[in-house]
Amino acid sequence: TSDRPGRFSPATEYYLVNKQNKFISVPSNRRRLAKMFDYKQEEIKTFLKDNRIKTNDEEDLEQFVDFYNAKIAK
Repeated sequence: TSDRPGRFSPATEYYLVNKQNKFISVPSNRRRLAKMFDYKQEEIKTFLKDNRIKTNDEEDLEQFVDFYNAKIAK
């Protein structure tokens, strides 16, 4: 055991909403995020990498959602 007290670090979870209005938790890394979209996985992986999207950053996730809605979801 340690003499140091435990630490609490708050974590923010992000969710996407699918066409059936169900909430889907955003994975903690880009690879898992791309795997959520099997049918366009390579295109999404390229976008995430080229734009250095971080799955724990709200602005980056907004950029990803804009890309997805404009290019993929059509």
